[in-house]
Amino acid sequence: MIDLASSRGVEKHRLLRHTGLFYEDIITGNVIISPEQFLQLISNTRKLLKGDDVSFLFGHRLFPGNCGNLTEALLCSGNLYQALKMFCSNYLTTSPLLAMHMDMDDQFCHIRFFDTCGIQENERFVLDTMMAAISQRTRIFHKLPRISHRTLSL
Repeated sequence: MIDLASSRGVEKHRLLRHTGLFYEDIITGNVIISPEQFLQLISNTRKLLKGDDVSFLFGHRLFPGNCGNLTEALLCSGNLYQALKMFCSNYLTTSPLLAMHMDMDDQFCHIRFFDTCGIQENERFVLDTMMAAISQRTRIFHKLPRISHRTLSL
């Protein structure tokens, strides 16, 4: 998200204001970011980047990501069902702000998201980010048609 905001001219120190985080620490990869810090970063991003596309652009950059063994497993998943099961069972890594649950019926796959830490005013941003990330994952690695919000239950 920081790279996305920087590419649009937002200064990193303004983006990180009130988070307790410093860019120099983040790039080392040794910082554990709390949900509160990440939610503040999201709020700052929403204020500084005026546009409805930010959550979608951020979601497109999330996966496969740099999640170690989970990244490898997602890249090697045999089908969309396996990949979605991995997303849901590893939500603390893939989406720590939202728990994911998947149900299947005869016609649809329903993915439900549950708030795990009080995302409140950032709910739409986080949901849009996750939907874009899942949609991007299906298109890139499984060559399937786009997932529509109409076929997924939020």
